[in-house]
Amino acid sequence: MSRELRLSPRAWADLQDAVRSCDEDRAGRGAELTAAVERALGELASARDHGAPWKDGLPYHARAIDGFPYVVFHTLQGNAVLVLAVANLERRRGYGSDG
Repeated sequence: MSRELRLSPRAWADLQDAVRSCDEDRAGRGAELTAAVERALGELASARDHGAPWKDGLPYHARAIDGFPYVVFHTLQGNAVLVLAVANLERRRGYGSDG
């Protein structure tokens, strides 16, 4: 069973910023990030189990992006995966925390 994927406006803006930042680091790196995020989203759409919540008491999960210091924060809504944010954990300390 495959779930519908939805990106929040924040997640879309985060992804655009991340691609731009990666391209500033090295030309073509943004395209590599885009491909890695697309693979991760495909895996999320087909996953039966999304694991434990990111932190106790918070209603969302995190999926690491292979080869990058990014995670996709997401939650399940019925038969959909709602992507809430794409975060660079090296640059945004505390991102995804409750404080």
